[in-house]
Amino acid sequence: MACAFVAGQDQNDPTVCQVKSGRGSLRLWQAAGMDLPSNPPVSPAVRITVLLRLASEGFQDAFGASPEWLEAPPVDLAELREVVGVERIGQLREATGLREGEGYGAGGPAGVVRLSAAAHEGVLGLLGVAALPPDVIVEQTDEGPRYHVPEDWFLTTPA
Repeated sequence: MACAFVAGQDQNDPTVCQVKSGRGSLRLWQAAGMDLPSNPPVSPAVRITVLLRLASEGFQDAFGASPEWLEAPPVDLAELREVVGVERIGQLREATGLREGEGYGAGGPAGVVRLSAAAHEGVLGLLGVAALPPDVIVEQTDEGPRYHVPEDWFLTTPA
């Protein structure tokens, strides 16, 4: 899977990023959730969104279908609700099956995909607030860089 941030866009806003998985390129919302400083260089909403998107794309790659639900920790959902509002959270719950869970994950009848600790740390590199992990492959394209993340970022459990 790969994610490229659109050059010149403010990464503190939840903006669109280009993701490349085994089935081609998709326009996706950035996403990511973990402990950051009280004045982080990246909006918590962006971080949370990137992590949710990684879980969703990991599920799609593993099972060839969209997940029926997405999970995020309660504290991150509360933070996202503060930023986007109750109405938008309701829309996200309706559209994606977003719910509270112990971590970031995506699931459906085929199984569950959860993000590993490596994914949580690696997202910081994708967002530019830490060094890019050495196992992330950067592909330069006409649209900008795409980041191919390692399979060990995903913990897959078939049904």
